[in-house]
Amino acid sequence: MDTYVNEGQAVNIEFRSEAWPGCEEFSKYWEVDESSSALEEPAILTGGKKRERNSWFRIEREEKFVGGNAYKLTTLAGTIGTVPGPWENAPQLVLTNDTAKTFLVKFHKVHGDTTSTSRLEKLGLRMFPFY
Repeated sequence: MDTYVNEGQAVNIEFRSEAWPGCEEFSKYWEVDESSSALEEPAILTGGKKRERNSWFRIEREEKFVGGNAYKLTTLAGTIGTVPGPWENAPQLVLTNDTAKTFLVKFHKVHGDTTSTSRLEKLGLRMFPFY
C-alpha cells in the first residue's frame, strides 16, 4: 500500500471513530453543507456520498515544519477552515476563503491498528489536526 500523501487529487475523507456505536448505517464521509440554510461559510458535515462533488476534497502542502509537512484541505469552492462552534466553542470545520482560519493537518504512518481487520487498513496514513 502506498503511504505517501497524494496532493492535488480529488479524495473523499471519512471520519472513523469507535465512539459512534450504533451509527454504522450512517455515512461518515465529509461533505460541504450546500443546503439553502448554509451560511456564508458553510459547515463541513458527515453524511456525504463518495461520488458527489460536495464530498470531494484536495490535499495541498501548506508549510514545512520540523519532521514533516503541514497540509491544508481544499474544495472546488474554497479552503477548509475552523470557526468557534456552538458546543463550548469547540472548533467547527467550515468552507472559507479567509486564510487566517485555514485548518492544517499532518499525516502519520500507522502500523498495526488493532481495531482493523483489513491489512490495507492496518498499514497507512492517518490525518491529525496540526496546531
